[in-house]
Amino acid sequence: MLLSRFREQLRSSEWAEKERVPRTAGLAILQAIAQRVDPRVTADFSDIDMARVVVDTLPEGATSHALEGLLLVIDAEPQAPAGPALMEYGKTLENDAAYELAADVYQLAAELGRREHGLKLAPAALVRVGFCLRNIGRYREAEKSYRAAAAVAQEIGDHVAELLSKVGRAKVAIEEGHYSIARTQLDRVIVAARKRDLRHPLALALHDRGMLGNFEGDLENALIDLAESLQVQKNRADQLRVLADVGVTLRQLGFLDMARDVFACVREESLEADARRVQMINLLDIAAYTAQWAEFDRLRHEIEILDLSPRQTCEFLETVAEGYALRGYDAQSHATYVALLGTAQLNGIEDYERRARRALDGDRVDRTTPRSPLPLPPRCRPAIAIIRETVLSR
Repeated sequence: MLLSRFREQLRSSEWAEKERVPRTAGLAILQAIAQRVDPRVTADFSDIDMARVVVDTLPEGATSHALEGLLLVIDAEPQAPAGPALMEYGKTLENDAAYELAADVYQLAAELGRREHGLKLAPAALVRVGFCLRNIGRYREAEKSYRAAAAVAQEIGDHVAELLSKVGRAKVAIEEGHYSIARTQLDRVIVAARKRDLRHPLALALHDRGMLGNFEGDLENALIDLAESLQVQKNRADQLRVLADVGVTLRQLGFLDMARDVFACVREESLEADARRVQMINLLDIAAYTAQWAEFDRLRHEIEILDLSPRQTCEFLETVAEGYALRGYDAQSHATYVALLGTAQLNGIEDYERRARRALDGDRVDRTTPRSPLPLPPRCRPAIAIIRETVLSR
């Protein structure tokens, strides 16, 4: 059962490992909450006492606040609802890219939401489960969570959660390469969100349709969709997620200086570890294409010591290999493509394996970053203005 993994994870943790102490404290506290839905889970009160000590010594921040909220839940008499505190803790785990544990926490929030809040919390929690599972490539499970969220949302009349679940399913379709299915789904969400004036799902659907435009090479419409998403979505964290894809569009259009500003903005402001790492790789790519080799070497050294996911490692290695080729360092480029091939094979990442093989066979993949800016029609000018304003507002 999903929740029974808390005890297994806790036993595999070591309180003495400093970098894992906050995570281990969270697992200990979750034991007591998980008992509410799974009688097979038993809390160890000595672990919970240790968790209290840890929480008291943590620096002020989102993680300490979330753990304090969980402790208040297990200490309350009579028993207090746990759902909101679990949602807050799940978000901190998301921001640290601990997606598997975050999915478990959100699943627990969904189960408790059915009991404590009359289903009201369950759709939002299930949408987050889908998001986390999608980020670790468990697409079928993510699809199942999104469908469950939609079913509960329809039952209680939560139109926002219903549309968000449809956006999530569209993102699964994009990840699996089913672009036409995803576009149809997103078009329907955008129409429904405009009709009901639901800004958050509208902004997310526009964002994803813009991202899809990037994939399909429809860059002008991508720019327009992404700019409208920026304008509709006022939450800064969500704007930063949109800006990450805006930077990709600008890079493909050849507006490299503007793309650099956008990537740097996201790197500086984002609270999400994954986002910061991705933007560093994007900045590395810009440095290569603008022949800023001192910056290229500096970023390369910084990224090499980061804890990258297998796919991020592949993206990094391909970017370095391409940069070496542009620099005229053919031997280093070849060696890096060999490393890319090995990493892709080891982790079963077929698209990068194919690209590495083509490069090693002499057919080096031509990156889509053009040397000179492509001309934009007048209809794109408002989008550029919105993007500039959003970046400068930091």
